[in-house]
Formats: sequence, structure tokens, C-alpha cells
Amino acid sequence: MGDKGRSGRRWALIVLGCAALALTPALAACTGGGGTTAQGGGAATAEEAPKAPAKVAIAPADGAKDVPPGQEVKVGVTDGTLTEVKLTNNDGKAVAGKLAEDKKSWVPGEDLGFSKTYTWAGSAVGTDGKPVALAGSFSTVKQGRMINITPNVVQGETYGIAMPIGLVFGQDVKDKASVERALKVTTEPATEGSWAWTHNDQVYWRPAEYWKPNTKVTLNAKLYGVSFGGNSFGKESITRSFGIGRSRITVADNQTKHVIVTENGQQVADYPASLGKEHDRKLVTRNGKYWAMEKHRLKLMTNLAYEYENYPAPWAVRMSWNGEFIHANDSTRGSHGKANVSHGCINLTSARAKEFHDATLIGDPIEVTGAKIDIPTNGSDIWGAPYSNWKALSALGKG
Repeated sequence: MGDKGRSGRRWALIVLGCAALALTPALAACTGGGGTTAQGGGAATAEEAPKAPAKVAIAPADGAKDVPPGQEVKVGVTDGTLTEVKLTNNDGKAVAGKLAEDKKSWVPGEDLGFSKTYTWAGSAVGTDGKPVALAGSFSTVKQGRMINITPNVVQGETYGIAMPIGLVFGQDVKDKASVERALKVTTEPATEGSWAWTHNDQVYWRPAEYWKPNTKVTLNAKLYGVSFGGNSFGKESITRSFGIGRSRITVADNQTKHVIVTENGQQVADYPASLGKEHDRKLVTRNGKYWAMEKHRLKLMTNLAYEYENYPAPWAVRMSWNGEFIHANDSTRGSHGKANVSHGCINLTSARAKEFHDATLIGDPIEVTGAKIDIPTNGSDIWGAPYSNWKALSALGKG
């Protein structure tokens, strides 16, 4: 995929002269004797489809230079079909390719290289039956820094209905639009969603609403050789297919001090809890939609501002990068269901926290209500942003 407006994105047209065949239908009438005239309908002639020469288009345009290897490379034809396509580099090696079933387009079946010159050869035949030669060449850019790509989803895994799809890059991305054009999410059933840049080195896709249970999802990130800007390029292309599981939603209420869990619309748990101290804006467990990000049998927590380091938190489920978890804390047991005394986390007893931990899928939604402040709506918490705000964070200006 390339940048909008680059010369390498233009299509070069190779067109021969056009020819048209005009047909004149023959009309006939017959007359009878005895002064009586009988009018009969003429014999209609089937009009043939017009004949035209093949119109072949190549991308990048003939003569394009400094083309990122990940930019679109394609041959297409109208008013005809492709009969032969060859793309050869300056070492004489042919690039493997894929011809569409209708023989109207061809794309490479392998990655292109850096600092190479590629030459087209072959032909197409028009509906007029005449051949059209395929010709042209382009050269790729010199290799720069190759950027690592880390997805947050695992092949074949099952996630909760709030699971976003994330890619973290090895450096800040300057050409976000180029990268985003190379990303595709396909779902069954169809699901509305959008990419958004939550940080300069991170992009996430989330659905407009929670996923429908049992949705099948495939991420196709064709990022090898794609320009990241500043002479940086994607190191590899990534494909991941995964599934969405049952609907399990957790709601923690600052006012009632209870955590209610529903699964497929039925309540399955009611846990007395202690949330963050309400008198301290830095510690209160904020309203909003979160999602289960990580699970730990034991998480060592440190917050030097509140004078604790490596504090053991068993059965911890992370719900934000702000340091909020649902975890076991038997030392606050007397406050569960009665008072909010934690440093922002949601405390349960060990038995209840283990039960919650074991039943939770990464990506399960966790919703908090009843607090005096909300999580940010700028997209940094992904589900904290209304969908309209989320779409506005796309580099392409739309969802």
C-alpha cells in the first residue's frame, strides 16, 4: 500500500486504437392481392456486443522510482483479458504472481525487494481479438530501518466481546495513513469498526459496539515494505485469525460496592467488593468501559507515591494501563460491600478473586459506574471513547 498522491500510485494506460462495428437492421414488408394489404413484422437482427481493444493499466506507473516494496503492484485490464504476465527483477528472477479467475487482474504472490528494478512483459487480448503488449518498469527504494510489529492477538485464541485488535510498532509512525491502508479486518458476521491511533506507535481496531458472541475475525496486516515515514519500513506482514467467545459482562458499582457478572444475559455472580477511595481523585475507580487486558496468578504492585513496593496481589485481572486491577485482597475483607478503601483497584476475597480470574477471558468487558469522575474519552482507554470520537482518531479521516 502506498501514500495517496504518490506518482507510484498512478495507473499507466496502454491503449490501442478503437474500432466500432455499426449494424443496420433490415426491415421487410409484404403485400397481398385483391387490393388488401397485409403488414408483417420485420425480422429483428440481434445486435452484437461492440468490439474494443484491451485497455491495460499497471501500478506503479511506468518509470516510477523509489517505490516502497509494500506499495500496491498490480496489472488490470478492461475490455479484454490477460493472456500472459511476467514481472522480472534486474537479476533476471521472475516474481511469482496470481492471475484472477476472470483473467482481468494480476498481483504478485511474493514480497518485492529493496533497491531493485522490475520490468513488465506479457500481453492481453481485447474483445476485438487483437493482442496488446504489456510493458513498463519501476524501481524500488533503498532499504532503510525495518520496524518490528507486535500484535496483541494470538492465532486461534478466543477472546471476550470487548477485545480490540492492536498493533504496537518498534518506533513512532510518521506516515500513519500509509500504515493504516495496509491493515484489513474481516469478520463473520460483518461487524462495523474502525482503526484509531491511541499513541504514535500504537494503532487499535475496535467494533462500534461489543462484538457479537462467536464472531470469527481475521487480521491481515500487509506491512512488509510499507513506508512508515522517515526512511522506515515495515519488517513483516502479519495474519491472525481468532474467535470471540460468549458474552460475559462485569459491572462494578462504586455506590453499592458490589461486582455483578452476567453471562449471555444471565447473572452468574454477585461479589461484595471494595473499590478506590472516593475522596481522592487519583485513587477513585473511575466510571467507564474497560476490558480485561491481562491475567496474573500473582501480580507484584508498586506505587512509591503511596509507599508500597512489590505488594503481592493474587488472582489479578488488569483492566487499564493506569494500574487498575480486580484482584484478591483479604486485608480489606471487612470493607467489602461496605466501603471503598483501595488505591483504585477492585478488591475481592481470595476465593472470589480466583473464581473471577479463572472465568475471565482476555477481552471481557468490565464496566464501572457510580463514581464522581470518568475515564478519558480521548481514546487512550479504547472503550472510554464514544464511537464517533474513536473514528476521528483514524489517520484516514473515517472509520
